[in-house]
Amino acid sequence: MASCSMFTEIASGRNLNEMNELDKEMKELIVVGKTVEDERLGEAVSLKNVHQLPARYNCALMPWQAFKKLIQNENR
Repeated sequence: MASCSMFTEIASGRNLNEMNELDKEMKELIVVGKTVEDERLGEAVSLKNVHQLPARYNCALMPWQAFKKLIQNENR
């Protein structure tokens, strides 16, 4: 659940556009292993080696995926 705690820290006070930008960066960090230097991601950059463990992608991205679904459902 560490990724959920990190997500709440990141999301606090952010608008939807910022969250969409950060969502893209997190996916690149987790899935591709891209080095991300965006300070807004805070401690989440510590998940940088998760890209080596494909079975853990969903664990690291779960709060981001849940947020995305919530937003999509709100827009219906």
